[in-house]
Amino acid sequence: MTEFYEAALATINTTFVYGLISDLIKLALIKLISFVVGRLLTRHDRKPTGKHVANTETELEKHRSSLER
Repeated sequence: MTEFYEAALATINTTFVYGLISDLIKLALIKLISFVVGRLLTRHDRKPTGKHVANTETELEKHRSSLER
């Protein structure tokens, strides 16, 4: 009877450990995906700002050249 108890206890422990490991892997994947999506969104937000700065600099150069004349 104790052999069956020990086997059942070992199975429960193994199942518990595998459950913890799978939960940790899931958490790591969620964190990784969240990080990547955050970086992509940040990079996407920066592109229009860069274009706006370039347009502003172009307009500023045009204004300066018109003042020099």
